[in-house]
Amino acid sequence: MAFYIAQAISILTALVAVFMVQFKTMEKILVGQIMANVLTASTYFLLGGFSGAGICFIAILQSVIMFLLAKKEKQVKLPVILVFVGLYLVCSFLYYSSFVDVFSALAAVCFAFSIAAKNPKLSRRWYVLNPICWMIYDIATKAYGNFIIHAVVFISTFSAILRLDINKEGEK
Repeated sequence: MAFYIAQAISILTALVAVFMVQFKTMEKILVGQIMANVLTASTYFLLGGFSGAGICFIAILQSVIMFLLAKKEKQVKLPVILVFVGLYLVCSFLYYSSFVDVFSALAAVCFAFSIAAKNPKLSRRWYVLNPICWMIYDIATKAYGNFIIHAVVFISTFSAILRLDINKEGEK
């Protein structure tokens, strides 16, 4: 039963994830990240992907902190980013059960830098790497709904890069 609940949660996650990368402000992107990570953590937890779930919980904390800093228009310092990268790596180490857990760690590092970026353009460039790593993890943990989500997120992020970043550069 948990398998089917996890797949259903994945559908909702897909909707959130597709819309969030299309936003033009970091504050809106971060709210979307919080929502998407709550849902994704639930899916991985239900499927026994504890490394992925742990990383998502840390991602929620990082997203909240980045959101608060963005609201106060404060610059994110490199040590803060490195603390979260360290937390992601420690979580991956603690829950390490097979080589595939390395991909959840790589996805987390890409995520850490993507949401720490002040510029949405730079954020999207880091973030496009995130779903690639997660798709490998999804297949290994049988999180098929999440695989579809991450494939859609990759396409959505890539299209946002083309539409909002590359086409805008060509217009200048």
